[in-house]
Amino acid sequence: EGANIIHDLNQPVPENLHSRFDAVIEAGSLEHIFNFPVAIANLMKMVKVGGSIFIAVPANNLCGHGFYQFSPEIMFRIFSQENGFEVKEVALYEDLYPATHMTSSQSVYKVVDPESVKTRVGLISKRPVTMMVEAKRIEEIDPFITPPMQSDYVELWEKDKEKRSSTSNKNDSTGEDQVLESKDRVKHNSPIQVVKKTILWFIKRLPGPIRARAYGYLEIRHFSLSNTLFYKKIDR
Repeated sequence: EGANIIHDLNQPVPENLHSRFDAVIEAGSLEHIFNFPVAIANLMKMVKVGGSIFIAVPANNLCGHGFYQFSPEIMFRIFSQENGFEVKEVALYEDLYPATHMTSSQSVYKVVDPESVKTRVGLISKRPVTMMVEAKRIEEIDPFITPPMQSDYVELWEKDKEKRSSTSNKNDSTGEDQVLESKDRVKHNSPIQVVKKTILWFIKRLPGPIRARAYGYLEIRHFSLSNTLFYKKIDR
């Protein structure tokens, strides 16, 4: 292919390639490289502060194309301020065929950061889906000094800490304080949340086989591109 530099991205790139490029474009290698954390760190180190990384990787229904398929979560956690980056865009595009160049019409969706919605942003789809990422380097920091953590687990850990803390302080609070806290929790239930809780309450009381199908249907709807909490279709 006439490359000027040949390097095994399983291994760290030499320092003379650090902070050297205004843009790094990766569209077809990461999923084939076994040592993914080293490979992605190489890309991050090669771009200058103020420069950008552009990535395209398989996300869904491309099993066997390479070693890996990737979730939006990992890209949001990798390209974080802690690693000297900010995410400009994460998007999914859905193809009709595994060979993307054979698809003349593609649907593109902007993806929300799972951390911002405090839940997993998953996807169950029938067609091949590829993820595109644009991230800007804002500071020269060695990536992964602290390994990225999945945001929904971080949320659970924080809630657990708060719960233990509130339990230890419970004896110090008055009955009036506890009533106010209860009212505050009720006040924050939106109409949509009330409807969802009502539906779940009803489903829990269905016979076993019907209940399983109902839960399954809700999960498929929840983890679909039609879920506007997670995915916003981009007009092209």
